[in-house]
Amino acid sequence: MVKEWQFTVSDTPYTVRYCRGLFESNGEVRVNDELIPRDKRYERFMLGLDRPLSLGDKEYRLVACGNRVDIAVDGTFVDSRKPYLPLLRTPGWVWIFVILCAAIPVLALGGGIPVVLGMLGSLYCLRTAVSPHVTPWLKPLICFGITLAAWGLFGLLIFLMQQI
Repeated sequence: MVKEWQFTVSDTPYTVRYCRGLFESNGEVRVNDELIPRDKRYERFMLGLDRPLSLGDKEYRLVACGNRVDIAVDGTFVDSRKPYLPLLRTPGWVWIFVILCAAIPVLALGGGIPVVLGMLGSLYCLRTAVSPHVTPWLKPLICFGITLAAWGLFGLLIFLMQQI
């Protein structure tokens, strides 16, 4: 995934480029083709990135969460035109759903499909919990739905395997 923005600050042109590989959680940031060193303080493991960028005398925020990448200036995202909200810290309650999803491959004693179901369920629960775009009271309900869907697909897999 490659995303690029053009800005002019105090008559100086800037090109901000974000590049991330398919299996990377956080990619590299370049400003005018100069690599900006990674700073772990702004990275959320497997969830995203919310880092400040100083371009001239202005501060921008590069936010990457899942497949969405946008840059905010003056409190508004450039591409989506939505107000900037910081990527939140992981709340403690989400770990219940992560553990429930991660239990799928444990209960199945491995296997490719159960591992994928458990990993995707856990990842989407984590991303939902830290997303600033989801209403806080709705987050546990969505995580419950994700966990229920993962277990439902696992149950369907078991049912189909018994029919063979």
